[in-house]
Amino acid sequence: MSDSMQTELVTTRPRIDIALTVVLLLAAAVLSVSLCIRTHAAEDLGYHLAFGEQTLQTGEIVTEYQDYVYLLPALDTPAGERPEPGPGCRYDAQGRYRFVNANWGTQVGLALA
Repeated sequence: MSDSMQTELVTTRPRIDIALTVVLLLAAAVLSVSLCIRTHAAEDLGYHLAFGEQTLQTGEIVTEYQDYVYLLPALDTPAGERPEPGPGCRYDAQGRYRFVNANWGTQVGLALA
């Protein structure tokens, strides 16, 4: 490799490092501003905390809303009068509303925090 090519490679590398640093700093600034502007209120935070605490107490992942959601029908409501369950949800034989709790890890983490 000639001396002129080596010199060019040596001077190009710091420019790339500076450009990458500037891009990363700008990305961090945009992320920080967007997190400050957006509201982070969650209406369901309470039940996530309660589900996490129950999972820690019982060692079992919570898969029913019955004790937490007041809008569900009473357990003795006939099957034909119950509202349609959401995607991936169902009513069991006792009339309890069952669901797949995909958030159990986060719920436990929140309860531990």
